[in-house]
Amino acid sequence: MDGDAQYVLPAMRNLHHALESAGLDDRLTVDTGVLGSTFLPSNDAFSADTSSPFLVSFYTYPLHSGNNSMVSLSYALMNHPAVWIDDTFAYTYPFNSLVDPFYAALKREGAPQVPVVVAETGWPSQGVAGPSTENTQTYNQNPIRRIGKGTPARSGEIEVYIYGMFHEDQKSHESKAKFGLFSPDMQSVYPLGFSWKHST
Repeated sequence: MDGDAQYVLPAMRNLHHALESAGLDDRLTVDTGVLGSTFLPSNDAFSADTSSPFLVSFYTYPLHSGNNSMVSLSYALMNHPAVWIDDTFAYTYPFNSLVDPFYAALKREGAPQVPVVVAETGWPSQGVAGPSTENTQTYNQNPIRRIGKGTPARSGEIEVYIYGMFHEDQKSHESKAKFGLFSPDMQSVYPLGFSWKHST
């Protein structure tokens, strides 16, 4: 591994130049690790100068489907706020309360500068408690409306990726197959808008 390290940066530069040539550099990111060293594992830490994002994925529908007496469908869909307060911040939507633990953990580990990217979130339109095309559209639209505001722990825009582009009908469990914005025949399952308000 150490002998190959010298090739990583040139390879990343080549990838970035290729994306630039294709006009995709503003839509695709070339990234690498955020750790300061590779050995020994117990001695590692985040690099102080890293700006590489920490990617997380989460889903709020299990909060409701697994405990609908405590977590209402409306709250899990981020339709109606339910205020609760920890030691520092007030939380009204589950999206924020699922992102901020990572900011807190990164700060404790000495890497408060590392951005958090929500690499995957979504709501299935079939197969779980609260399934419907309307609920899927509502859940996926609500984070988009709020990404310009950041979270209680970190203001500013946050990068979010919705799962997924297409239904995956060959998956065995229905709830895992029906996340798509489009069906396999390229028909739109529901409309989704991509505008948001910036933080002020």
